[in-house]
Amino acid sequence: MKKIVLFLCGLLLICGCSKSSEKYSEEKLALYRSYYNAVLENTTFEEYSRYFNLSSEVTQKDDGSWLYYIFVDTPQIAMYDVEMIVLEGLNDYSDADMYPSFGIFDDTEYNMIPYQVNAEKGYVKGIVTSGDLQDINQTLYVMVAWKDLTRLNQSREFFEVRLKTDQNSNTPHEAEPETTELPDDEEAEG
Repeated sequence: MKKIVLFLCGLLLICGCSKSSEKYSEEKLALYRSYYNAVLENTTFEEYSRYFNLSSEVTQKDDGSWLYYIFVDTPQIAMYDVEMIVLEGLNDYSDADMYPSFGIFDDTEYNMIPYQVNAEKGYVKGIVTSGDLQDINQTLYVMVAWKDLTRLNQSREFFEVRLKTDQNSNTPHEAEPETTELPDDEEAEG
């Protein structure tokens, strides 16, 4: 009798764990879908960010396809729980096509803080994701999302990336500081 009770308790524990891991995966898949749809619904795509560097690299593989990398690094502000998704074109969502992402399905939280790196604790200098393309002329659409220190406010930026075949690495888009323009009369005097 004691063995049967232990067996049933073990079975209940195993079933409970598998149910929670299925729910966990479904939650992450729902987050992926929501990010995917956010990119589709977005109407304005930037070329650079003032909060971090965004760059890409592309190489041709032996089979004629292309391998690309999208880098986000050199943060200018504290960015917590950084996530990224890359869409290869603006096609409607399909469960059959999964595009590259970072941080969405990971159990680890990745944070980027200027001049602070401790990978063991989740503080990284940058993040990267990669994918394969058959057509190098395909436009990539990138969303980078992060939270502030309180983890209550989320920011998102959307980018359009066109890969270049004439060079191995695109020039990084440096985070550009804001500038203030002088009024016309002061500009003429100075």
